[in-house]
Amino acid sequence: MDHHAHWCTIEDPDLVLSPLETARRSLGIDYDVYKVWHEQQEATRSIRQWYEVMSAVITQRPKREAFDEDYYQDCKASNDFFRMYADPVCTYMWAKKAQMYDIVEITGRVIPVGNKAFYNIGMEYVKHGENGGIPIKLEDGSQAYFKPCFGDLYSESKESYRAEMYTFMFDRLLGINRAPPAMLRTVEAAHIRELIQQMPDPDLKHKSEVAFESVMAYCGSTDGKTIEGAVIGWSPFPVKLYQRKELKDRFDVDLDTRPWIPSLYERLTSDTPAVEKRYPLESITGTFFMTMTDNMRKTDHNMNFAQRRVPLEEQFENRPEPDPNDAFADTNDGPLVLLDNDRVKFRGRVRDSLCSNGTSNLIDVCRFPRSIGRRILALGYNASAVNGEAGAPPPAAMPPCTAPLLPELEDYCPAVSATSFGSLLLGLASKAAPDATSANGELFRCKDAYFADMALQYWYNIIARCIALHGEEAVLITEPWVKEYDMMESLKRIHSMQ
Repeated sequence: MDHHAHWCTIEDPDLVLSPLETARRSLGIDYDVYKVWHEQQEATRSIRQWYEVMSAVITQRPKREAFDEDYYQDCKASNDFFRMYADPVCTYMWAKKAQMYDIVEITGRVIPVGNKAFYNIGMEYVKHGENGGIPIKLEDGSQAYFKPCFGDLYSESKESYRAEMYTFMFDRLLGINRAPPAMLRTVEAAHIRELIQQMPDPDLKHKSEVAFESVMAYCGSTDGKTIEGAVIGWSPFPVKLYQRKELKDRFDVDLDTRPWIPSLYERLTSDTPAVEKRYPLESITGTFFMTMTDNMRKTDHNMNFAQRRVPLEEQFENRPEPDPNDAFADTNDGPLVLLDNDRVKFRGRVRDSLCSNGTSNLIDVCRFPRSIGRRILALGYNASAVNGEAGAPPPAAMPPCTAPLLPELEDYCPAVSATSFGSLLLGLASKAAPDATSANGELFRCKDAYFADMALQYWYNIIARCIALHGEEAVLITEPWVKEYDMMESLKRIHSMQ
């Protein structure tokens, strides 16, 4: 099977509309067929182009002098919370610097492997389940984080740097644009030990020495000279960590369990003022991500939000007039930032997350971010098989909470469609390492691809059902933070940096 995604172009309006067409017409829903077709064309084209961008991010080895530093500094200095994520050229340089630039400083405590064996050697601060981590500074002064352990295979933790890598891929292909780059990288153990010796605090240095040896014992190479992991970029804006009890005014943590639908969702339209769109669309976007990646516990402890570099109350007379298209104009909080994704996984449990009691109000909210929803609809037509027939999405009328449990297969590869979302992720992972297998193990497997398809297909079914009932304009809500970038010009810039 070729996992390098021979992505198809949608050309026939009927292909885009099926299987919703019959339901729409039977309900007498009026819609502009060619507007729908055009939007789906654009969504498909955007997925293809971001696949090409991510392929370049993973495979290209640019010369440092080829980086467009003026462009990159403009990205970093931008007050647009999404610029570094959504602009392909920004993402490319951000990722390549994380992969290529020298590590010059360890900026905080080295996190050990939280294995019980290390509790008896002066590591009282170890938390069981931790799986190693090193906060670092790169040669250009940017902050990053090195996650060196694979998880499951060598330690008593489920945290894994491979999860950070495919979160980055997942995020850009779906247009969520909230996860920093995570790049596969091998570093010299001697270099890390040297940087630890340069730490000014003696106590912190000692703890980091012991912690790093635990990391090497479980995650280092067999000869003890190198360690493989992922270098993860850090937010270009300050971030604030919110605990669950603090999230109520910032993120709807009960969206997937509440037995009723708040009026703020029912009255949400594309014409709703940008500031009023923020809470519901942020909540739905985050819930998309957490349910598809089996990570609903993220709301319990690690929800990070970008912050203004200069708080509104300190801007005084220089404060600009509020932009009516700025969803964050009235707050110092920016958008949800997807940091700390090492527990992300694809296990096909979206249905369990939303339907534990046989129903969920979330499937009836019927308001979804337009650009992400369009990509899910486009990808749903290329879904992998549930019961044997690849490329056949579930019927739009099927109640989502009655979706069949997924079977365990002896071999998942034949069940993965060559043009599905999972196949796109598998293709990118195969570019990161031969056969998607790095020194520490498989980065992404056919089983992961299959369950990624099932998670996406499940949301496809929910969105399709809502559109069949209410129509596109009521269901797909324009996000105020989405900006279009000239993808052809961006790809030209990217390829010129080789």
